[in-house]
Amino acid sequence: MTTTMHSNDAGLIPPGKRIYGVGVGIVTMDRRFPRPLGDMANAATYGFPVLFDTVLGVNGMPALSPGQTHDLYAPIYESCMRLVDKGVVAITTTCGYAALLQGRLAAELPVAFAASSLVQIPSILAALGPQAKLAVLAARGASLTAEHFRGTGVREDQLDRLSVIDLQEAPSFHDAILERPGEVPLDVVAARAEIVALCKAAAEKDTRICGFVAECANVGPYSQAVREATALPVWDGIGLVNWLHHCTTTRLH
Repeated sequence: MTTTMHSNDAGLIPPGKRIYGVGVGIVTMDRRFPRPLGDMANAATYGFPVLFDTVLGVNGMPALSPGQTHDLYAPIYESCMRLVDKGVVAITTTCGYAALLQGRLAAELPVAFAASSLVQIPSILAALGPQAKLAVLAARGASLTAEHFRGTGVREDQLDRLSVIDLQEAPSFHDAILERPGEVPLDVVAARAEIVALCKAAAEKDTRICGFVAECANVGPYSQAVREATALPVWDGIGLVNWLHHCTTTRLH
């Protein structure tokens, strides 16, 4: 399923959508922390329109156990269907740990669904050499398990090619986004420096690391700084949304 961006000179435009001109929907959790440009839930991040739907009452950052994450299935499914009803043809979420729900939601939704940035890992590993590793930037490292990776299609023999960078070790980021969300401002400059330092240290410690994947949807504002500091690629939720948009949208001029 795709969506078409029509110009006003396109002739006949078919009926059937509540909202036109948008293809990708993003399910957000119910949180009010600062979201600078580059964050998945900052609408100005994208060079095209996206639709958001908030799962009210679910803060979901992060679900601290697989059981808690599976409890999010119904509200996330309902949020996805509200976006489908508005006319989107591809959906992702700002909850990285929703990777546990990838298979179930992809099977039951009528549009393309990518639970989180983690779904990119199998294709990235396939594109890298067999000894190459990825470091995953996780909101809470202890909560990110092999089960989450398996949920995205990572094979058992690939798990040792993944390491985790715990963003709880980035004090400014942790305080504003994880520990006291909605209560304190975010120091973007300090958060950038902290995350860059963590990534540089990880790459220096393990030379097999050939890139980074952001589980955390709030890493986008710092991705370019990490690329510049480490000379390594960063795959984040913004790249995922761009890919979904590119692959599902036809623009008619």
